[in-house]
This record gives sequence, structure tokens and C-alpha cells, in this order.
Amino acid sequence: MSYYVVKKAVAARDFPSSDTGKQVVKLTAGQVVQADDCGSFSNTALGKVYLPVLVDGAYRWVHDAYLIAISNRQAAALLHGESWLGKKPGSKAIAWYNSTDSGKSDPKPTSEAYCTVGALWGISQGTDLGSLISRTAAKLEKKARSKGIWHAKGSSYSPKPGDLVLFKSTGKSSATHTELLASKNGDTLNTINYNDSGVCKRKNRKVSDDYTYGYVEMTY
Repeated sequence: MSYYVVKKAVAARDFPSSDTGKQVVKLTAGQVVQADDCGSFSNTALGKVYLPVLVDGAYRWVHDAYLIAISNRQAAALLHGESWLGKKPGSKAIAWYNSTDSGKSDPKPTSEAYCTVGALWGISQGTDLGSLISRTAAKLEKKARSKGIWHAKGSSYSPKPGDLVLFKSTGKSSATHTELLASKNGDTLNTINYNDSGVCKRKNRKVSDDYTYGYVEMTY
């Protein structure tokens, strides 16, 4: 199981207790870690649950309040997006798309319009996306709806790191832009945009903004 660290300077300890467990290392917000399948440890005296996560080749105990469970494909996407920040992924993202069945059957994207292709390229690092692969945000929305993984803004669904956020420009009837969700804090969405004037960059969006349209759930 993969987990996403949601708070800065989270202590990873050698024993599941903030009283007696020695802090071995600090995890940072946005870090993706793997948990052992052996399960959690409930420290009833402290009223806390600790999870054993792999840090620098060894398992350390972390309070579960600072972790969000995500799928392996979400974890792979986040790690991929982080690795491309500040770089220009256009040519590689387009080459990946053109190698897929969707790319062979649908006109290839231009270097100016690969936000959706880039985000799906990131997700694909952890899984075979098959027919979900799309050239545009509108086509991705349509496929996500048919698979039951589309969630409109305002629904009961709570998006997780590694999901996709779709945006819709004023006057349009379907999605026009795609970004990878890194974290959500109240009304703020921290995302990774694979095509911000050709460069992969972090963005801060608002859920309440009319531009924010909905989410594609990547836990399935």
C-alpha cells in the first residue's frame, strides 16, 4: 500500500510511540511512502495508530493522521510528476501517446496541447490505462463518465493525491484542461500541470473557482 504524507516534518520513529519512540528521520509533505502489509499498531495509551512505512530501506513507524492511503498508480503518477517539475516533458509525453492504441487511432496532440496527455503519461507509470488514454480533456471526461470514475465538483467524492482534476473554460460544455492533483487543503488544490507554457509546474487552484470542473478517480 502507498501513502502520501500530508504534513511537513512528520516524525518517522523506531517504535510506535511519540513518548518512547526515537525519531529516526522526518518525512516531508508530498512525499510518497510504502507501508508494510503486516498492518498497523494501535497505541491505546496515546490514542494513536501508527503505520510501518519504508524509509531509506528500513521500516519506521508514522502516525496515521499524517498519511493518506493512495493506490500504486496514484503513487507512481505523483513521483513522475515531481520528477518533471521545471522541465519540458512535451516531446516525451507525445511520443508515449503516439505509441498507444489511442494515439494510433486519434490525431496526435500538438506540442501546445498536451496537458491531458502529460497527466495520463504520469498515471501510466503505475498501470496500463488501456482505453482511458485520451488526447483531450473533453475525451477523458467522456471516458471517465462511462467507466464510473468521473466526479463532478460538489459531489460527495473527496479527491485524493494522484487523481486528475479537470477544468472547464467559460462557455464550454465539457472539460478543457487536465492537471494532476498533488494535495487538497480545504478550498485549495495543489496540482501539477504538465503544460504550463511548455513547462511542468505546480499550480494552486481553488475548488470554488468556476474553472474547476471535477475529478477523475484513479483508485480503481
